[in-house]
Amino acid sequence: MKRQAKIVKWFFKVVVAGIVAFFILNIATYFYYFVPYNITCESGSTDYKLPAGFCGYNMREGFGRTQIDANGYNNMSIPSEINVLCMGSSHSLGYNVFPEENYVAILNESLQSSLEMTAYNIGMYGHEWYYCMRNLESALEEFRPSQYVVIESFYSKFDTDKLEKLNHDEYGKAGEVVSPVMGMLKKVPYFQIAMSQMKNMMSDNKSTKEVVEKVQTEDKKEYIKQLTSTMQKAKEVAERYGVQLVFLYHPNVMVGKDGTAYTDTNDEYFEIWQRLCEENEICMVSMEESFLSAYKQDYILPRGFENTEMGEGHLNRYGHQMIAEKLYQRIMTEEMGGEK
Repeated sequence: MKRQAKIVKWFFKVVVAGIVAFFILNIATYFYYFVPYNITCESGSTDYKLPAGFCGYNMREGFGRTQIDANGYNNMSIPSEINVLCMGSSHSLGYNVFPEENYVAILNESLQSSLEMTAYNIGMYGHEWYYCMRNLESALEEFRPSQYVVIESFYSKFDTDKLEKLNHDEYGKAGEVVSPVMGMLKKVPYFQIAMSQMKNMMSDNKSTKEVVEKVQTEDKKEYIKQLTSTMQKAKEVAERYGVQLVFLYHPNVMVGKDGTAYTDTNDEYFEIWQRLCEENEICMVSMEESFLSAYKQDYILPRGFENTEMGEGHLNRYGHQMIAEKLYQRIMTEEMGGEK
């Protein structure tokens, strides 16, 4: 009997120790890496959205906190009327910085204090420019911005095949929503980071630096034709909803061995894009000059964090701040009737 009692006591201690350890691990991982996951977006404004009311932290890349609003997007509040709707990828989502450091939040604060205008953010994981362009009409239908819609891009040259699919309404989705079972698991911080680590271990983990750019002969006339069609369609949608379409271009900034900063902008194709924007009365806000000046003057890069490689990954708080200032200046110029 004594032996059985000892076994039961030992087993009880193991169970209690396991529960306590699991509890501690969840507290630690919650403040280290607990980010929102994909759920269904019925409106089509984005291919998926995030759980309403979700709050978590990201200390793996940057130092950020995410607070998801009742609509399923990363905003500190939902305005009664939206003047500026911002669409984009995880750069716009801004889960690598704190809520008040996101460029849309900074822009919103500046606009409210000076023009009594508001900006609202529906940036989402994986929603690069093509997906935002495809979802433009649905986003305008749901959120009804009164003045501007801003679409982010880190491309200066687009893919002709992707443009053609976009123009024929054949472009796929940015990703899928998680299954009910996976959604339940992702609500537990420790399970979320464990699954993330397992996914990284199973993937190839190839660095983007190792990707060799394809050498191909491209039909520039076909490229211009497809991009023109995309621009014209976007212009028509924006005009129908009574908003000014703005493209926000933010290139990656790299530093050479000699210490000189440069971007990955393809000047020839970027000029084509700019020209088509002018022809279709679409605003272009390019961050290239601002980013290069920031490095030249203060050695500041718009991407990368203290806990990652500088210049790589997502926008940091400096990148967000510079973008917010540039967008604010452009909107102020437009509102005051200045030159574009």
